[in-house]
Amino acid sequence: MANCQLVIPNSSNSTEININGFGKTITFKALTYSYFEENRYSDLIDEFNKYSKDNNLDIYIQLNALSPKNSSLHTSDYASTVDLLLQKKSNKYDIYIYNFIFSQKYGPYLMDLKELLTEEEINQYNPKYLSSSYYDNKLVGIPLRLEYNILYYNELLLNKYQKEVPKTWDELIETAKFIINEESKINNTIIGYNGMCPDSETGTTSLFDFLYSFRNTVDSPFPEINSPELKNALVKLKQIKNEISNEELFSMSTINIYFDLFNDKSLFIKYVNREDDASVFNYKIDKSFKMGILPGNKENISGSSIWADNIGITNFISDEKKEKANIVMSYLTSKENQRKLILKFKSYSAITSLYKDEKICKEIDCHFFEKNQFFVRPTNNYSNYEQYSEQFRHYIYDYLFKNVDLDKTIKYIDDITKVHYVKISTEESSVGLIMTIIASILIFIIILYSIFLLYKNIIDYFIIYPVDFWFLSIFGIIIILTVCFVEIGKITVIKCFLKELLISIGFTFNTIPILYKLIIDYPNENKLFKWIINNRYKFLLCFMIIIIIFIINQNYQVENVIVRNGENFQICNSKTIIGKIFFFAKYYYKLIIIFLCLILVIKEINNVETQYEISALYPNIFIDTFYIIISYIKEYIKFNNCIYLFILNGGLHILFSISNWAFLIYLGTIMINTNGKNDKPKINVKDAKFSIKTSVYDNSKSKNESFTDNKEEYITNITSIQSTQI
Repeated sequence: MANCQLVIPNSSNSTEININGFGKTITFKALTYSYFEENRYSDLIDEFNKYSKDNNLDIYIQLNALSPKNSSLHTSDYASTVDLLLQKKSNKYDIYIYNFIFSQKYGPYLMDLKELLTEEEINQYNPKYLSSSYYDNKLVGIPLRLEYNILYYNELLLNKYQKEVPKTWDELIETAKFIINEESKINNTIIGYNGMCPDSETGTTSLFDFLYSFRNTVDSPFPEINSPELKNALVKLKQIKNEISNEELFSMSTINIYFDLFNDKSLFIKYVNREDDASVFNYKIDKSFKMGILPGNKENISGSSIWADNIGITNFISDEKKEKANIVMSYLTSKENQRKLILKFKSYSAITSLYKDEKICKEIDCHFFEKNQFFVRPTNNYSNYEQYSEQFRHYIYDYLFKNVDLDKTIKYIDDITKVHYVKISTEESSVGLIMTIIASILIFIIILYSIFLLYKNIIDYFIIYPVDFWFLSIFGIIIILTVCFVEIGKITVIKCFLKELLISIGFTFNTIPILYKLIIDYPNENKLFKWIINNRYKFLLCFMIIIIIFIINQNYQVENVIVRNGENFQICNSKTIIGKIFFFAKYYYKLIIIFLCLILVIKEINNVETQYEISALYPNIFIDTFYIIISYIKEYIKFNNCIYLFILNGGLHILFSISNWAFLIYLGTIMINTNGKNDKPKINVKDAKFSIKTSVYDNSKSKNESFTDNKEEYITNITSIQSTQI
């Protein structure tokens, strides 16, 4: 026998329901938030539990209804709490009642209600009001009630001056200015209009209302950001604020609007059509105020944004709950229960067929609801609508209250939804084209010079590396330069991987020849070094395998960088734990190579036989170290402009490439000039120790036997050259 209990914390309407029956009772835990002590959905839950008991369903819903009375959470805090619970896949709650604007944020964690409800049950809801409740083609919420903004007007003042209810914003301004002026003659200060633009989602909805009312026809879509209609709307809104209102009235919260403006001192008030506020607040709106349609730029064109409380169920509930979830959702979203909510709270439903019900239309003005021209905010167009909404209203508020230039404001708004990136075209910036030209010219010069060395048959006199590793180093430099091309254009996950792959390969190709050179010159016998000298390609392959392991475990994602009063752009980021581990590992890998080079340089610097060559490697090592350090530091700098980031990245790649190439050419030039003086025998790299073949070391020879002979020959030649110079 089960004994379950429903508790609404600190609520005067708290109830207890006992369910006694045979079998196991499945408990669904629900969470909601309300400004009011009396929660709108407590009766709905009570009735379900009674229905379940009467029909032996063995299902029970426990509702936790948070409010300012029993919790320190505000609306935004509640949204964050729900988000945190869902991200953690917490089983603390199974059902959430949430603001529909968070459908995209919560969507990944909520069940597809198309799997729980029949097509008939879903189709009874107006598809327009369901449009923002989809995530990735999943229906993740059903609206339990609707709210919308309307215009309240002081009928006594309008009748006093024989004025009609305005149908356009120009009429509203004209009427308000006239009545304010006339009332001032009898020392009566009248508030013309409030605007309802607080710094909250309420302000965003109010702005959407106004902008939507400036479309050309009733059937026209929301005005484009760069359209004349939107520009005219902002100019008109500022005119209203300046001529019949002020910043304080525009910024007033909904609570203050309700308590402070509904009196004989106000003419027009914009507010939510929430008729149950009077009973909840125990404060009735002055009877002189009547409800009207919000005006528009033209007659018969208006706009009002819809609010909705959605109900959704998590997709990580237990299997036994999933089997019962359809019963729960079917009951809570049924047409009959929507009807009950309307009758008790005078709220509005997304089941528009209910407005044909005579009993309902006696409680609410069905005709008034149908006359409104509703706009559903495009919440499902943005992965983070909350962030978009905040920026959207702040840009407009800066124009309204801080006199920011209108054209700048429109550009800022347009940039919210745009992702900027560097292009080869010069429409926005010539940086992409310039960087492409520089990188292309450098690659061309490097390739041309290498061909020249081959053509002149003097490549063998570049004795600092084996010939093949010298070309490997050149190839690494070219690869780094090609990263400049990858940086251009829209960022994608593939580009993120490709960019890191090219950088890692280019760096490895450029530094491994240095390490190999130092290993060759190491004076002491070492089995590992002997194997490396005999198997330099296998040695290189080991590093390539390490690079591939690092890259494939990076788990790159494209992250949007939102810039206030600027241009948004994207970066490559890896937020997973494994991705972060390998992010640090790739830098440690590069630093370890440099560290090994430095250790060998220190050990070999005093070796008279190779002192000159080893000293010459210092600049190359320092260049590579600088490149690693700056690249690492760059990852922690927050950029607010994709151009600056592109210039820094491209500049690093070009500086690295030019420095390393110039270093190789400098050494090669010195060797050519030195070897060619006074008809001394030329030191051909094929005859010197640096053209070491695996066949040099066989089972019958040791390192000292084969390597020392060549070394002595080399020293003799170098000594001869130095004597000539003296």
